[in-house]
Amino acid sequence: MQKSMMIVGSLLLLVALAVPAFAQEAATTATPVTAVEATPQPTAQIAAPTNTMPESANQSIMGPSTVDVVSQNLVRLTEAVQAAGLADTLNSGEYTIFAPNDGAFLTMLNNLELSLNDFMANQALLQGVLTYHVIPGRITSEDIRSGNLSQVETVNGATLYFGVDPITNRPTINGGEASIEQADIYASNGIVHFIDNVLLPPDVNVLLTNPSLDEAVLEAAPVDSIETISEKNFVRLTEVIKAAGLDDELMSGDYTLFAPNDGAFLTLLNELDMSYAELLANGSLLKDVLEYHLVPGTVTVEDIENGIGSLETVNGATLNFGFDPSVSRVTINGGAASVEQPDIYASNGIVHIIDNVLLPPQ
Repeated sequence: MQKSMMIVGSLLLLVALAVPAFAQEAATTATPVTAVEATPQPTAQIAAPTNTMPESANQSIMGPSTVDVVSQNLVRLTEAVQAAGLADTLNSGEYTIFAPNDGAFLTMLNNLELSLNDFMANQALLQGVLTYHVIPGRITSEDIRSGNLSQVETVNGATLYFGVDPITNRPTINGGEASIEQADIYASNGIVHFIDNVLLPPDVNVLLTNPSLDEAVLEAAPVDSIETISEKNFVRLTEVIKAAGLDDELMSGDYTLFAPNDGAFLTLLNELDMSYAELLANGSLLKDVLEYHLVPGTVTVEDIENGIGSLETVNGATLNFGFDPSVSRVTINGGAASVEQPDIYASNGIVHIIDNVLLPPQ
């Protein structure tokens, strides 16, 4: 037994001595492994949402320009920028634009006791007001909320003062004169913030006394017909106009169109308990309803607010007007509809967008 143990021990010792030597020989004779160079893999490009901050506030990003953002969303401001001849300027630099919504312009015109035409014709006022909403470079809502930015000089040369409403947490401008209702819309050359009021520069009273009609205003004259405006803004109304055979008339005649938005037609179908296909197939009903939304000649919202109580339509029936002070809107037929976007000028009249389809009296 002892002899067997001694033999096993000797064998284990020989194995232990042989292993390092074998490993060393393998290391010196094995073919070296060459590191494989990693092939670069394409990185997935995920488009950032329009309200997401780029890596750098000064970094250019792909997408629409600031003027494109405005023109795709705001009718009144787009008209004003074009009339002031500022579109090319705003597209050529990097700016932050505080963009008033369409309703804000109606409020401003009421406060200044001006018509839209008077405002557009006064180049000093128009350019002074617009440039008071533009700041060189990019300013985010977080820059304002953080308290790091309390005031800034505008392209106009005057100053905007910022704060934050403790109740709504909205950034405010000039002590609450306006607030940001939709923030941080990133463009290829800046940032747009939608605001709820038009900001008036400190020298507005001086600007009001300097009207001047020049080529910029004339060039901004509307070129789209009422029918074209419908095609650019409405799906349902455009289809209904064509089904009623009124498209040629709305390209040539001089009219005021109270244009129901697309959602208004869904409400109408529910009220009439009919399908959309059935509505389009009923030519006489369509013509009767559409002509009840048409008034011969051009009638602005200001004309209505200044005392026009009723108007006879192409249908031969009457539209009756009022005013809802709680929402600052012109109402029609005792609130059956209200004007949600007024005074879209056409080459052959004017369009007012309304929130319901009006049914003529039987």
